[in-house]
Amino acid sequence: ELAGLSVATAVAEVCTFFCSGSV
Repeated sequence: ELAGLSVATAVAEVCTFFCSGSV
């Protein structure tokens, strides 16, 4: 679970980064 959570957090940060950059 811990590893999955870490991956989910990383994906969320990357998504936010791309979303901000895209906008």
